[in-house]
Amino acid sequence: MRKICDEFWKTVNPAYACINELVVLPENGDCGFVEYFEYKAERIIDEKKIFSSFAPQNKLMLEYPEPDCKEPNVFEKFFESPCVVAQNHNFEGLFAIDISNYVNKLEHDRFLSLISYIKANPQTVYILFFYSDNEKEMQRVYRALLHHIDIIKTVLPEPTQAQLLDYTLEGLSNLNVPLENGIKGFFIDFYAKNKVGYDSADFLIRHLKLSGFKGTLEEVRTQIESLDIQNATSGNYTGMGY
Repeated sequence: MRKICDEFWKTVNPAYACINELVVLPENGDCGFVEYFEYKAERIIDEKKIFSSFAPQNKLMLEYPEPDCKEPNVFEKFFESPCVVAQNHNFEGLFAIDISNYVNKLEHDRFLSLISYIKANPQTVYILFFYSDNEKEMQRVYRALLHHIDIIKTVLPEPTQAQLLDYTLEGLSNLNVPLENGIKGFFIDFYAKNKVGYDSADFLIRHLKLSGFKGTLEEVRTQIESLDIQNATSGNYTGMGY
């Protein structure tokens, strides 16, 4: 089951795949950003006819370090990362960068260095992303970026309760055990009361599978109480291993 809804995909214009993009993600958990990242990366590879010996050479996702980061040479390492991924060749493809640390520091020298890097490396397509549910904040960041680079804006929708329910039940069904009747009603109530994303559903399903899930409502309740899935994961995608 795809995480991003069909209604969103109908609005996506493939002709814009090779354009730099500001992507705004909801604050409450995973909305399927990796799915969108993979889609855009594949479109870029197809459109630009990029060839490489293995796919990860063309995809990179990193957090841009906070301005006062104390790690030695952290910014130098950040800007060298694309070359490392491309095995000392020019990086082509998609570079997604979490700019959450700079939403209120858009004129900071460190952020302007990132903008300069983007301008100096136009062979790459960039996604700059951050987390917000505030329309004014989204527009402020977008307008600031437009002063420096050509970029389009996309807001990924937060999953609905119905989407989370269907995704969770499908994941549990894939464990190949019969589910007690009360489980669906439990999750209807749970998602109505808790603002979470697909990451929480994935986290729960994974732990149920590892615990030898037998399909009972009691097991689901016990895992949710012990795992605290509302806080177990976040919407941060930069730890995904890209």
